Amino acid sequence: MTAPPETAEGTLSPWWRRAVIGTMAIGFAVLILLTAKAYQNAPPIPGCAIDPSGKVVFTRAEIALGQQVFRCPSTVTSPSPAVIAASG
Repeated sequence: MTAPPETAEGTLSPWWRRAVIGTMAIGFAVLILLTAKAYQNAPPIPGCAIDPSGKVVFTRAEIALGQQVFRCPSTVTSPSPAVIAASG
């Protein structure tokens, strides 16, 4: 049994698969590069922030606790009573 003849409308060039794979590879490479640059250029985290009256607004530990929400929601712990009392 022979295959039915293909029409010019129904065939794809053999290069379409290579073009799709190449486009995806370049796209993922750019995403990886941008992610690496974002980590390299991240701003420093201060030890604490103090308002003009000298009161501590937040500490590095509170920043780390807040960042856990974005890293892994299942590992978020509630702040200690000392953190709650210090925040106001």
